[in-house]
This record gives sequence, structure tokens and C-alpha cells, in this order.
Amino acid sequence: MYSHRVLQVYLPIVLLAFLIGYTIRHHSPSTTTMPSKLSPQEVSAALLAEKDLDVLSLSLLQSLWAGYGQICRVAASPRPASASTLESSADGSTPKDSVMSTPKDTHSYILKLISPPSSRRSDEGHIRKILSYQIEQYFYTQLAPQLPATIPVAKCLASINEQRPDGGSTTAMILSDLAEDYPVAGEKRAALTDRQALSALDWLSNFHGFWWSRVKDLDHSELVLPPLEQSKRKTRSINSVWLNGGYTYLATRQSEYRNLVHDSD
Repeated sequence: MYSHRVLQVYLPIVLLAFLIGYTIRHHSPSTTTMPSKLSPQEVSAALLAEKDLDVLSLSLLQSLWAGYGQICRVAASPRPASASTLESSADGSTPKDSVMSTPKDTHSYILKLISPPSSRRSDEGHIRKILSYQIEQYFYTQLAPQLPATIPVAKCLASINEQRPDGGSTTAMILSDLAEDYPVAGEKRAALTDRQALSALDWLSNFHGFWWSRVKDLDHSELVLPPLEQSKRKTRSINSVWLNGGYTYLATRQSEYRNLVHDSD
């Protein structure tokens, strides 16, 4: 009975993370420069342009917690071939590489844009969020490409992480839309079918099994410390994952812990 209740409560969350979760990166990091705080339309257009893709439409899926950014669905298609490539050959035929894009060439992508509000550098909550987004990007752009095709995740086409002239930062990823290959609704569920539950468990076991023997290969000196400790390090770049393997544990929420200590209730 208890295990059945666990499946009902936790597996919907797991499946949601799997269905909308993010990214294998097969390409080098983007070199696009974002001059200031830009809109999702501008960021997606700039990143997709590097892949010779034009944005056709963009819709907001949800805002990130505390106004730190947006997640959007972007429809894009290959740019039309240039006029020079469309010139017919001597025999009147059209070169093979001059095929124009058609509606079937249109694909859906997910933009995750993190453009946080300004905050004090000593703000633990702010530091925790920024670190989490940077670690997420590092994982999906550097570690996830090592996963075999038998452990499917979304692909990352382009990404950027840089400081803006106004002192803020812009972090963004363009990901393939999992709904194209896995057209199953990922919303909250009261229950999963047996097949859905077993599929989620199968994916999770393969995912963790793959990394189990590879954790020792990580550079432990680069592992990310709790927010207030990490902020004291000289280097600001993130080239690893959490030391303790999670976004929330006691050492990441010291200010909240202090409030609880003094709460008589």
C-alpha cells in the first residue's frame, strides 16, 4: 500500500521532469553576444540564427520562480537557400543543396531564458538560484552528451552564459521539444498507468546506472559548494555539479534555518 502511494505521489513529478526536462548538447557553446537584457524573442532569434534557423512563432509556457526568466516554445524552420544556390544548373535542374524549406521542416524548440533581477551578492537565495541554473546548463551541455541513445533526453542546439553591461547576466538554452518525439501530456497527474510508472522507473534506473561508475571521474575540487561557501571562491565560473547532489539541503538554506531556530512555534 505504501509503495503504491509513493508511486502515485512521486512518479508524476518524475514523469513531468522527464517529459519537459532538458538536454543533450551536440554542438559547441554559442558565441552570440547579448548586449543587454533582451526579450525571449530576441534571444531565441539570435541563438537559432547560428544554426541557420528562423523563428516563426514564440509562446510563453511559464515564468521561472521569482521573476528569474521564462520558458517558451519556439517554432522555427531552416532559412531559405540564398538566391545564388537557387540558380539552375546548365541542364536546367536545381542543385540538390538548394531545396527550400517547407512546412514539414518546421520544428518546435524550447527556450529556457534566465535573466534574473539584480540582487545583493550576499543574498543566499539569489546565489542558490544562479548556481542552480548554471549547474543545470553545465550538466546538459557537458555531461548529458555522454548519455547513450537508449537513455533519451532533449538535445541542446545552442546556449549562452555571460555577464551583461548593466551588471546582470543572461543564461539561455535552446532545446529540442520532447513533445515532438514523446507526445504525452506532462501535466500533474493523480495517477499513472502501469506502463507510465514502469517507463519512468526504467528511465531513472538506466540514467543513474550510467553515472554510478562515472562519479569518480569528476574533479572533486570543482564540485559546487553550498551557496554562501561557493560565493567565497575566487573563481566565478561553474564547471561541475553540486557536491551534495541536490538543489535543496540544509547547507543551502542557512538563512531559513536561522529563522527556524528562533521560531518558538
